[in-house]
Amino acid sequence: MEESIIVALITGLCAVVGQFIIAKGNKKKEDIERTVRDAVLQEKLSVLEAKIDEHNGYAKRFEEVSVSLAELRTELKDMRR
Repeated sequence: MEESIIVALITGLCAVVGQFIIAKGNKKKEDIERTVRDAVLQEKLSVLEAKIDEHNGYAKRFEEVSVSLAELRTELKDMRR
């Protein structure tokens, strides 16, 4: 083979290997970023779940207060009679 063909093959091989290394590094970086985003998202979901649980507790108490208020109204009507 001529020297120019050998040089072209070596250059092409180096370019392909270089691109492979770059792609592998980018993939690793993207995996780390994705892991961090997932962790942040999971933390936000945990906070929202806690707020929902707290809200549901208030909703349950409100229901109890509504029932108690209805009972008090009934008792008040009975006392007025």
